[in-house]
Amino acid sequence: PDVNPGKSVHLLSDAPIFVERFLTDGIYQERAIAYSRDPDSTTVLQHHYSFWLDSPSRMLQQQLEDYLRKSDAGPMVTDEVSVNAGLLIHGRIRQLDRILTPGATGVKVVLDFSVEQPGRDEPLLVRQYKADVRAADDSMPASVTAFGTAISDIFARLEDDIRTRLTAVQ
Repeated sequence: PDVNPGKSVHLLSDAPIFVERFLTDGIYQERAIAYSRDPDSTTVLQHHYSFWLDSPSRMLQQQLEDYLRKSDAGPMVTDEVSVNAGLLIHGRIRQLDRILTPGATGVKVVLDFSVEQPGRDEPLLVRQYKADVRAADDSMPASVTAFGTAISDIFARLEDDIRTRLTAVQ
């Protein structure tokens, strides 16, 4: 995912930011790309010929780390637990589906986040983010591009919400 180039840059934390491997259950633990033929995703299946390069939980962890590094969110963004971390970001994959409906292909992404700031009794932020993006066509590359757009949108909203909460608690 790309960082919004027009966004002003201010550190989220002066200390390292730790991004935990995303949690997930069921079908999203596997590398096969999940899909549904109904927009509500009541039945989710797996492509037996299209796979992510890595598990979705590791892939999204790495993408969030890269996103935060590119946005200069902190002096260091890592997946290594740090005793002096300024922020701890925990993610959970609720939905990461390719939606195949007649006449329209798209993606639906639902991610939960909990952000902790050491020294605080309560989480800084607990929120669910959703993004639905229509693919340019029915091809798998177009769906992957749509996933990238959806995830970038969610990460941008997460970063904005963390900034807002940090300002509110200071």
